[in-house]
Amino acid sequence: MTARPSEELIMSIVTPLQSGRLEEALGAARTVEAAYPDFPITQNLIGIILQVMGQLEDALEPFQRAVAQRPDYVEAQNNLGVLLHRMDRHTEAATHFLAAIDQRPDYAEALNNLALLMRDMKREADAMVLLSRAIDVSPGYTQALINKADLLEKLGRMDEAALCRQRARLAGPAAKFSP
Repeated sequence: MTARPSEELIMSIVTPLQSGRLEEALGAARTVEAAYPDFPITQNLIGIILQVMGQLEDALEPFQRAVAQRPDYVEAQNNLGVLLHRMDRHTEAATHFLAAIDQRPDYAEALNNLALLMRDMKREADAMVLLSRAIDVSPGYTQALINKADLLEKLGRMDEAALCRQRARLAGPAAKFSP
């Protein structure tokens, strides 16, 4: 069993990250990483911080380590997919989104992110199916509703897009970061 840092140590990373204090969050994460090098949540958090800081190449290795340390860590698989998508490495991104979805078929965030990848690959029909699935498993998922409305508009289906936007407004603001 891998040694695990205390909840207090994890929160020493998450709290500044949620407040946008990225340098502080990264410093705390590096401290925790030094003491617990095989803890995948720390690697995932480092990847998130570096990605938010715009250091995409540097974010790659921590996400890859998190997934290697724990292949069933669906959040890390999803985050690695998001990063690879941003880097225009679409095939690799799809592999990680699909790995997350295979392990947790109701993982709405990964379904949404794979849909965005499909949209960018000009596979609008696949994107629509995935967005619908994301909304089916998480009916109040505001970002998926907005993304579906955007896609419907792109396809010229304005009435359906308006209904989707209405649902998004009723669902409330998009979710904040959670580790």
